Amino acid sequence: MRKFFRKALCLTLSLIMLCGALAPAVFAAIDDPLDGRLEKNIAKSANSVQEDDEYHHAEKFLGGGYTIAEVIDVSSHNGTINWSAVAASGIKYAIIRAGWRGYGDAGTLNTDSMFAENVRGAIAAGINVGVYFYTQATNNKEAIAEAEYTLGIISGYDLKLPVAYDCEFASSGGHYTGRFYEANLTPYQIASMCNAFCERIKAAGYDAMVYANPYMLTSKINVASLGSTPIWLASYSDTAKWDGDYVMWQYTGKGTCDGISGSVDRSFYYIKEGTKIDDFRIHSSKTTVYLGETGQVSAFLDRDYYTSLGCKVSDVTWTSSDETVMTVASDGTITAIATGSATITGTVTVSVPNPDAPGTYADMVLTKYLNLSATEKPVDPDPSDAGNILEMILNLFMMFAKLIARLFSAIAGSAD
Repeated sequence: MRKFFRKALCLTLSLIMLCGALAPAVFAAIDDPLDGRLEKNIAKSANSVQEDDEYHHAEKFLGGGYTIAEVIDVSSHNGTINWSAVAASGIKYAIIRAGWRGYGDAGTLNTDSMFAENVRGAIAAGINVGVYFYTQATNNKEAIAEAEYTLGIISGYDLKLPVAYDCEFASSGGHYTGRFYEANLTPYQIASMCNAFCERIKAAGYDAMVYANPYMLTSKINVASLGSTPIWLASYSDTAKWDGDYVMWQYTGKGTCDGISGSVDRSFYYIKEGTKIDDFRIHSSKTTVYLGETGQVSAFLDRDYYTSLGCKVSDVTWTSSDETVMTVASDGTITAIATGSATITGTVTVSVPNPDAPGTYADMVLTKYLNLSATEKPVDPDPSDAGNILEMILNLFMMFAKLIARLFSAIAGSAD
């Protein structure tokens, strides 16, 4: 019997050490909300996909005034994508998953493993790109953390479409589950989280929108509190099953597209007449920079368009409204010096040829502003805190309890 317990103890200690080493990867693999989204599981969704692919747009989008474009949205679950083939099929718009928060208790923030490859491939193929982040936040603080995390992922990429906040519950076995669902938040609290995320995204120079299905929009989100934030509606039916305003309608999760193996999400994008992507765009990797740390502001200009017209385009110049609070270098590196806020300005000069006086130019100055904050870095929780250690051990034991029990049973059987 002593021999059995010695073996059991050694095995337990070995498993605990193994858990500590493998836990991050294991949790990331099992906590991906997209792997169990109810709206993605067509067989269990309240809405069904039309077999005849006949979709009926709301009357307000018909009869002129809007261009209706096709959009795909993808993640690592779509595997490797041939973006040249996607573009050749006629797709001009794509929304790519930047990251997600795990729906388990830990709520770990993760970057989509295919994001960099997808965003680079899509932009290189001439496709207009936006991104989305799948939330499992339970309060405004976590929503803001998700926004700042997203900004770090997408920094340096020219995004012409919005950053979407994917606001839906995870599911398992056809039922909602996960930390977001189990938090039992009120519609006002969820709307407040959406606003907290979107405000940070917009402060960094991007457009923002909220992705949700009819159930969330009618029962779980106080839509009126979202104000003018655009909605990306997920409604898998021949008509959009929500009467509110939306700018995109994700109508199927079982679409197809050249260059993508298997099913792909497809949406209609309703582009209002006169809508135009800004010629000059600036973005920041952070809206709050901690003292002594740095961030990055990036500028994007459709130079090819201007040079094709014979224009001369200057390099971007950066200035800070208060260099005692925040400085900005010529390459866009921002450094927090003291607590406060500063306006970072990006400026480009486009020299337009004068048709009435050949060889002369008229300068057109393009300017964009970002209001950023500098603050002291919060003190991180003590990693030696007994509560944190206990929580980690409990999580590890719960994950491997069944495996340990089976192994114990096998050892006991061999001891007999």
